[in-house]
Amino acid sequence: MVQKTDSSFPAANPADLQGLDGLLEVWRKSLFMALRVALPAVVQSYNRAANRATVTPAITSQSSGGQTLTLPELADIPVCTPGGGGFGASFPLAPGDTGWLLFCDRDISLFKESGVISPANTNRLHNLADAVFYPDVMNKITVSEQDDGKAVWQKMDGSIKVALGDSAVEVTGDVRISGDLSVSGTVTAADVTAAGDVVAGGISLKSHVHGGVQGGNGTTGAPQ
Repeated sequence: MVQKTDSSFPAANPADLQGLDGLLEVWRKSLFMALRVALPAVVQSYNRAANRATVTPAITSQSSGGQTLTLPELADIPVCTPGGGGFGASFPLAPGDTGWLLFCDRDISLFKESGVISPANTNRLHNLADAVFYPDVMNKITVSEQDDGKAVWQKMDGSIKVALGDSAVEVTGDVRISGDLSVSGTVTAADVTAAGDVVAGGISLKSHVHGGVQGGNGTTGAPQ
């Protein structure tokens, strides 16, 4: 008959079960301890030009003797940049930002260098050296109640944002456009100030003239 003991605390040895099931439990836990899948992490530094980060895993583990084990700082970690078709989204990561480390099945060192289909350079499996980092602000973002049900792209505090709703795109904050602006529809604006000239229908707002000038209560002609 198998003798069962309390194995709910980390220092417990499942082999104390004194049977094959205890030995299998030791093997199972040893296997899982060596298997890397995903962990939250904190950014220490970021090279945006190379799109590589140095990060620290944010979860510690515990040895069978009860000692706290801290994973090492990981350098030269590729940062996920969602994109495709010639477009991508990049973020100015700063120290203290959070995200997720995902550990690849095999050695990705050659792929990191070339970006093309490559063989595994070693026999590493789920190794710390083969991690990639996915930025995630987690619970640090504040979304306004008025944006409930909308897709939102915003600064953390919501002071600058683009909110995509069912019938409109709402922009909060200054908008700077380098290039031509084409609008199909009606432009509704109030208290608009233009630093330069405004030309409508080929007529300058700053330098146009009026014909039909006359004294008294008469009106001028249309702008030219």
